[in-house]
Formats: sequence, structure tokens, C-alpha cells
Amino acid sequence: MVKDSKQNRLSERPVRVVYFPFLQIPPALISQMTLEVRTAADPAAMTATVRKELLAVEKNLPIFGVKTLTQQVQDSLGEQRMVARLTTLFGLLALLLAAVGLYGVMSYSVARRTSEIGIRMALGAQRGDVTRLVLRETMTLVSVGVTLGLAGALGATDPVAFAAATLLLTGVAAVASYVPARRASQVDPMAALRYE
Repeated sequence: MVKDSKQNRLSERPVRVVYFPFLQIPPALISQMTLEVRTAADPAAMTATVRKELLAVEKNLPIFGVKTLTQQVQDSLGEQRMVARLTTLFGLLALLLAAVGLYGVMSYSVARRTSEIGIRMALGAQRGDVTRLVLRETMTLVSVGVTLGLAGALGATDPVAFAAATLLLTGVAAVASYVPARRASQVDPMAALRYE
């Protein structure tokens, strides 16, 4: 009896396996033999030595598929890596779309409020005040979205991942809304009052 083991992939479920000594396997069932070597030295450096020793025992022995355990694990994770890369790419595209959308909404909002911003500045509002006003409105929208999103996904996955995603999205929203906020603070009060 031995512990459960993975035969092909790390993600597979353990299956029942029976191990036979090599000499007890009927010749019809032998398709290939696997030899595992454990070493304290660098496994990749031992490959040539192991091959030489095996050929010393049987010079016509076909030796193929020689891999270190690290290489075998890396090969078994190829599909998961591809999925992770695609997921990352789609996530970045979604983040870019969200940033462009937020930028567009805030730019439109600022353009519609040009006369209001001009009046505020004519009455003494400083550029920093106008910038903070626009950023505050954006962050209010982001806060509502984050709250609804977190409530909807509560318990679905890792809280650390949600916290990181929330911080990332909030940062992207702040950067995306900074340009319209800065533009709003540059409004000339006289031009804004003549705007309509």
C-alpha cells in the first residue's frame, strides 16, 4: 500500500493503481518502463550519468522522455498557465474599458457643468476646490459600485483578492477621473459664464 499519487497531472484525482515487479508483468502488458532516480545533486546534471549507466547494462535500451521532476511538473501545468494568462489579459482589457468608460462619463459630466463650475470659480472657488469636487463625485460613484460588487460577491472567493481588486479599481478610477477634474479646474470663469 502506498499513498495516493498523481500519474499525469497535478489536478487529477487519484486513481487505483497496482504496482507489479517488472519481471512479473506479462510481456503483452509492457508498453514502456519508467525509471525514477533520486539524487542530492542537480538532477539535470545527472541525466548523462544515468543514461550512461543504463546503456552499460543494456546497450540497445531505448531511452526517451528523460525529464527532471521540476520539468514534469512544469509540463503538467501548461494548460493552467495558458488559462491564467488569458484570464489576466481579459482582466486587463476589462480594466482598460472601465477606465475609458469612467473617463468618458466624467468628461461629459464636467462639460455639462461648465457654467456651474465657472460660477463657483467666479464666486471664489479655488482650482483645488473644483478638482476635489469632481474627484469626490467620482469616488462616490466608485464607492457605491464597490459596495454593491462586494455585497454581491460576498463569500465567493479569497477576501485578500477582493481587497486587492477593490484597491486597484479605486486607483484606476481616481486616475481616470483626474484628467476631467483637472480640466474642470482650468475653466476660465468669464468664458464659462458666456458658455450658454
